[in-house]
Amino acid sequence: MKEKEMGVLGKFFGDGKNTQTFIALLSVLLGLGIYVACLITAKANPNAVHFWSQSGSKVLAFAGTALGYIFGKAVSTSKR
Repeated sequence: MKEKEMGVLGKFFGDGKNTQTFIALLSVLLGLGIYVACLITAKANPNAVHFWSQSGSKVLAFAGTALGYIFGKAVSTSKR
């Protein structure tokens, strides 16, 4: 019955206290993947390098924020 209550995402991430950390880790990996895609696209299309550079910077900032959340959560948990 507990598996039915968790739903699809609950089966993937679980229902424990680490769910938020798993989602943040997925955000970091997704952000880094999109950043690499921006780099590849910028190399393939030199006319739009400025656009892809800005997009890559924004995605890298997103990944960095998620990574900061992971480490910040770990530090706040260890202080308890």
